[in-house]
Amino acid sequence: MAKMRWTPEYVRQRFPAEVRKLRRAEGESLNIKPTHKLLREHGFSGIQGYAERNEKTVDDVLLEECGFDQREKKAASWNPCGNEGAHSPVAPRRG
Repeated sequence: MAKMRWTPEYVRQRFPAEVRKLRRAEGESLNIKPTHKLLREHGFSGIQGYAERNEKTVDDVLLEECGFDQREKKAASWNPCGNEGAHSPVAPRRG
């Protein structure tokens, strides 16, 4: 396999199209930013070097140059007892 050249043209045009094609095949949303795991598993780890050369993060490149949308963050579950359990100031007192 020839070494891929991570140029601005590739990052803005061909790369997003290739990622969307993969996501379509997997039944995933086409416009949501791909995970770093997906990028590694499908041989797109070179985006890290491109990002570093342009003084950006991979997420910045995916969002700003490739046009992907930010993933929605899952709401953290809230446990009123916290990690301290019965010793937490908000935990109900026993007896």
